[in-house]
Amino acid sequence: MVTLDAERSIMLFRIVQEAITNVVRHAEASKIMIRILRHKNIILVEIKDGGKGIETGQLLSGEAWGILGMHERTRYFGAQLNVRGVSGMGTTVRLRLPLDQSLPE
Repeated sequence: MVTLDAERSIMLFRIVQEAITNVVRHAEASKIMIRILRHKNIILVEIKDGGKGIETGQLLSGEAWGILGMHERTRYFGAQLNVRGVSGMGTTVRLRLPLDQSLPE
């Protein structure tokens, strides 16, 4: 069992919430898989959908505000976020959150 502080708990909730919102709004997916694991002092979150897949150009366009917000939230905690889409095969969001890092003051 992992106990997270309130800030990390909220961040994880918001990342998963935004990823699911993106699937519902944009992916045209018939399935979504969410996996959360702890490996040593790291929380790993993976969200995959079977939708149309986000294009690289969409990620870089500056108009993907939800994904930009996800990146901003994760950086504050020293986490790494990766969003990758494959045309016609879906999108995967991966979050790697270290548990032993103190928060900035």
